[in-house]
Amino acid sequence: MPFSPATKARLFIRCNRLCCLCGKQCGTNIEAAHIIPEAQGGTNDKSNAIPLCFDCHQEIGAYDSSHPRGNSFTPAELRARRDRVYKLVESGLLPVSVQWGDTRPIPAVPRRLSGALLDRLRAVALDVAMYEDVVGILGHASFPKMMSLSGERVFNPIWTDALWHTEQRVVATFRPDGPTPLRVMPLDVLLIKGEDRDGRPCLLTYFSSKPGSGWQAFLFPFRQREPNESQGARLSLDAEDIAAFLGLSHDSVSVSTLEDKYAAGVKPDFGYHDLVLYLFTFCSVALTSPPRWLSKQDAYFRLEHSERRFHWFHPEELEHDAAAMRVNADLIRAIHYLFATTIPGVPRSVPPRFLRE
Repeated sequence: MPFSPATKARLFIRCNRLCCLCGKQCGTNIEAAHIIPEAQGGTNDKSNAIPLCFDCHQEIGAYDSSHPRGNSFTPAELRARRDRVYKLVESGLLPVSVQWGDTRPIPAVPRRLSGALLDRLRAVALDVAMYEDVVGILGHASFPKMMSLSGERVFNPIWTDALWHTEQRVVATFRPDGPTPLRVMPLDVLLIKGEDRDGRPCLLTYFSSKPGSGWQAFLFPFRQREPNESQGARLSLDAEDIAAFLGLSHDSVSVSTLEDKYAAGVKPDFGYHDLVLYLFTFCSVALTSPPRWLSKQDAYFRLEHSERRFHWFHPEELEHDAAAMRVNADLIRAIHYLFATTIPGVPRSVPPRFLRE
């Protein structure tokens, strides 16, 4: 007895009419095969079904166990192969927009990343879960428009229609499978949290205005991590960096990680006009003796020949700053998603109600 039309429809939608053994796009030339044959007690429900092309269906049924040559497909292997194709289709690593009957070859799945890019990823020394996550967004059919928020794959809001129109040449130059690899930048985002006089949370940003490489927008303080930094060295370097940035003594600053919180995505470097894979991990900063000048919502730190400009933003205000959204919409979305609008999971960096007008 064959599978019901409703069962077959569900199967073919889940696999996008791809053969679950050879990966070929089948179009109408697809069948629902029994994993365990009916003659051996197999059922006609979806758990015992695997979508196959004609050739693969014939191959799994032609094995003669009385004259064994080679190794037959076991039911466990058939289920594992089927479920893997389902998962790849659902995650976007296999195309889902082909037309039925289209028998053109599909790309390798997942998209093959260049050796140079894989070398750069390995040099960053990511943990296994984050590495697999990053490879997934780089191999995604919608590259570079997807990002990951601690493993949750979402659309990267940095890729507006206008940006896509102006940066297509850059994207084509820095394809993940091309000869020119993306830059990989692992950044510790240093979240400095305060409260205004009404007790509302704010985050400190600085204005990036350096000629030529500045992004001309308010950004969060950050430090680029070096490969193979120990946890202790990493946090010490973060503290040293933010202390120097704010003109404070090193021993008045401490940095802690916000465990398991990260964001990964691809966007242009708006200063140097290349394509970069940004790996954002989040840290909280504690200032034991914050300077009084920092308590103003718009604060300035004077250098020898210039001044550094800071601004405390309420988290919901960030989405209304056009310049910040143009270059940092991905990071702003990550903070809202991972920490919520009131950022309760981020410890306070300065005393209560430190900020004043």
